[in-house]
Amino acid sequence: MFTYGSRNTWYKQLVSEINACKQFDELMESSIDAVARDRAKEIEEKDNIRKPLTSDQLEQYDEERYSEEFFLYTSSFPHYLRYAQFIAIMAMVESSLTNLCEQLVKLRGKRLNLNCYVPPDERWSKLKKIQACFAEELGLKNKELDTLNQNKHWTRLIRLMKVRNTIVHAEGKVDKETLKKAIREENPKLQLSRSLYIEPDDVITDEDKYDEALRRKAKTQWNRKLEWSEIYRPVIISREFIPSLLNTFKALLGDILKTVEKRNINLR
Repeated sequence: MFTYGSRNTWYKQLVSEINACKQFDELMESSIDAVARDRAKEIEEKDNIRKPLTSDQLEQYDEERYSEEFFLYTSSFPHYLRYAQFIAIMAMVESSLTNLCEQLVKLRGKRLNLNCYVPPDERWSKLKKIQACFAEELGLKNKELDTLNQNKHWTRLIRLMKVRNTIVHAEGKVDKETLKKAIREENPKLQLSRSLYIEPDDVITDEDKYDEALRRKAKTQWNRKLEWSEIYRPVIISREFIPSLLNTFKALLGDILKTVEKRNINLR
């Protein structure tokens, strides 16, 4: 247990924000469930209407029923709402950790320049630069440095930032093996969507061979090449992912707090 007092109040403030995010997530998911239940009930009631319809009327009715009722409320809305939450949380992670770095370097009379922690001719993500800043400004060496570099919470957040980037810049469509590997490590909380083109008898259990099978089927059965959007499938976020992400961030903050307390450093 840590006593906050007037020292390191940043930890208490951020944990409060994390808890608020969890409450929002619970509210959002319960609202989605409620709407889906309402729509399911409406569909059941409408099924009683469809019985006397002609075949042409049925075709039009069922098309509207699927697109507007089923897909919208059970797939489309949850998909994009979870994307939005993921992006917002990763922004909070990056901003909060950058603020702590700024305070650390200010204690030494410096201004923060994250690029100065990057070895020459290397390109690092911002989170990896922040990790290096903590290591240097806290004077971590030997075992402590190894512990930081191998910290599973840092590792996960750095990995997930790559997934966040593909959602922001490529609509969540994954075209790199490194990203596919990152998503596989998050399974089942994160998954790649499965194309409707792969029939049940074509089921591929090995994710590495899935795209290859999809291309082969397109060439042999449809005699055409697939469009980029058809090959690179979007990331699907499960409802368990957001709470898990918030727990990882909270655990990392706890690790940082232990380190700064050990060195008698006070951050705000």
